[in-house]
Amino acid sequence: MSSTRATLDIAALQLRRRLRDRSAIIQGILAPVLLALIISLAFGGGTSFSASIAVVDADGSAVSAPIVAALVGGGGDGAAEDAGVRFVREVDEPTATRAIDDRDVAAAIVLPAGFGAAVAAGEPPQIRVLVDAGAELAGDVAEAVARGLAARLDATRVAVGATLALDPSLAADAGTVIATAATAPTAVALGESAFGAGFDPVTYFAPSMAILFGFLTLGAGARAVIVERREGTLVRVRAAPVTDRAVLGGITLAVLLLGLVSFVTVWLVTAVAFGARWGEPLAVFVVIVATVLAIAGISTLITALARTEAQADSLSAIVAFGFALLGGGFLSPGDLPDVLAVVARLTPNGWALAAFAELSAGASGLAAVWPSVVVLLGIGVVTGAVGLGRIRLGMA
Repeated sequence: MSSTRATLDIAALQLRRRLRDRSAIIQGILAPVLLALIISLAFGGGTSFSASIAVVDADGSAVSAPIVAALVGGGGDGAAEDAGVRFVREVDEPTATRAIDDRDVAAAIVLPAGFGAAVAAGEPPQIRVLVDAGAELAGDVAEAVARGLAARLDATRVAVGATLALDPSLAADAGTVIATAATAPTAVALGESAFGAGFDPVTYFAPSMAILFGFLTLGAGARAVIVERREGTLVRVRAAPVTDRAVLGGITLAVLLLGLVSFVTVWLVTAVAFGARWGEPLAVFVVIVATVLAIAGISTLITALARTEAQADSLSAIVAFGFALLGGGFLSPGDLPDVLAVVARLTPNGWALAAFAELSAGASGLAAVWPSVVVLLGIGVVTGAVGLGRIRLGMA
């Protein structure tokens, strides 16, 4: 029997054993897809933000009216759809308070009576912000808008003061000067552009869970050497004209194929059934292959270090969940603390998830993820070579 034929036969045998007990299907396909969906639902299907904020002009002066009109869209109800924030006009503060209580709006910005007079007198104007205690993010947005208005009014007050100092004759019509200055466009405008499709929870957590269960699934396949040795099958196989290289090659090939099929199936199921955006197919497939190689290499090393199946199972679980936690597998990218973002780069999970996130956000192909691919391949080759070397010594 040729070495290649022996390798393929052993790989087929290992795959049949794994598929017969259904563990590979559960761990490799069902579990990661279901867990990814559960975690994604916890994020409400995405990280998009929308809120309605009431604006109340209790002053009705030449200073406050243009500000309110600009916020709500020229005098009527308006929306800042790109930002997800909609400003609506309310007649008075009690009405705005009731709207917050009824959850019609999440917060309110109130320009109180005397607002314009305070600005004209050079005094700090008062702006009140009413917030729903259960809508902290909308409250932060409303407070940010209020602070922006205050900063704009401070700049306007300085400008008006300088104008009146240069031309005292304008003091008789200071209100008009203030109102005009308050609504004039700023000299410098800050623009914001968003690139990519944004954060899709299913797209992020699907590969995350596939990696987690990949360690468990591939670890079980790599531990076939321990099982074969315990049951005596390995001795009988080696008694035949089959080299150690063929035995190890067959087991390794089965592990890689099992991991690759599992990961690709998760990709296809989430993309077709749930609309997950993984990115350019070729680049996604290359990252999947590199990730599977890294997982297989580490799983092989764990198997080589373990003396019993129980030790191998324990080490695989510790490494799988440890890498998942350190690699940010249970947190969305924006929620990763700075320290954890650095630590994640020490794990294959962190490199793989960073690559998948780049591709799902619209990055252009392999050019955007080749560093992650190189690192993952390096992890797989180094750990796999060390693991296979130690297993070979154990078989001798």
